Amino acid sequence: MTTDPTVPARAGLYAALADLQAKYTATTTLADALALMPVYGLSWFVKDSARSDVELRLCHSSGGDLAVLIDSEAPLKLYLESLIGLRSVVFPLASKPAPVAPPAPEPEPVAPSAPGPDAIEAAAESLAAATAGQVIPEPTTEPDPETPLTDEQKASAVEMVKQMTTEGRKAFTIAFRDAFNVPREARAVAPYILQLKHLHFVDRFTVEAAGGVSP
Repeated sequence: MTTDPTVPARAGLYAALADLQAKYTATTTLADALALMPVYGLSWFVKDSARSDVELRLCHSSGGDLAVLIDSEAPLKLYLESLIGLRSVVFPLASKPAPVAPPAPEPEPVAPSAPGPDAIEAAAESLAAATAGQVIPEPTTEPDPETPLTDEQKASAVEMVKQMTTEGRKAFTIAFRDAFNVPREARAVAPYILQLKHLHFVDRFTVEAAGGVSP
């Protein structure tokens, strides 16, 4: 076993070991050496270290000590014989555990930020490039004026015409014929009120005839 006599705290330990080893003979057993250890102020024990390893520690009455880490697969006898110099097997000395750094804190979740002007402009340019040469129709919310009327809508339009005054109906008939090219041979325009645009015309004429303003 390699010793370090330059360490003052272990000087007494190394001196006691040297005296103990001087008593060894070719027939000295581990039991013989352990029985002699108290004579030289030496003792030993096994303990758990701060690193969750198991240490075999050799101590001297002067305060010096040595320790080796124990491998669970090797017998304790080999470690004892090495530590007291009875067998020339060197095991690594146990050192003070290195400080354990605290775990790094979890990063705070980052809320998604709203896109900036540059990002919005880039998205607009990307959309323009993707739709180049395409005609994108404007969204329409108005119903198609060519939509056919339901029976209820036709009846409502005809009823509004009937509610007009005689002069009003004449004026309406002339205006409706001109607006929708009703054949002159047609005796009445009611059969030609068929589409949504016709209903809107009836509605506007009725409002304006009553002195209102149609939208």
